Amino acid sequence: MRYFATVTSQYQITVPKEIRKKLKLKSKDKIFFDIDHKNEIKVSKGHSFMDLAGKYHSYALKNKTLDETLKLEQDALEEAIVEDVIKSSK
Repeated sequence: MRYFATVTSQYQITVPKEIRKKLKLKSKDKIFFDIDHKNEIKVSKGHSFMDLAGKYHSYALKNKTLDETLKLEQDALEEAIVEDVIKSSK
């Protein structure tokens, strides 16, 4: 299915309703624009750090130093990014 949007003079667009529903977008959500080697663009919902915090709450371990906690958070973020890349390449 193909949808259209108009670019304003400030380079803004309104995401069509069907796409907002499909991606479950809310106000203030982030979206990614991925361009492949054929200049085709794929749009996907972005994830904020706070979204990931809930997904990876099991990494919040007691008795860890700040450095250890930050390392675990960085690992979780990298894992989530890899998951998104794999999911978007299917």
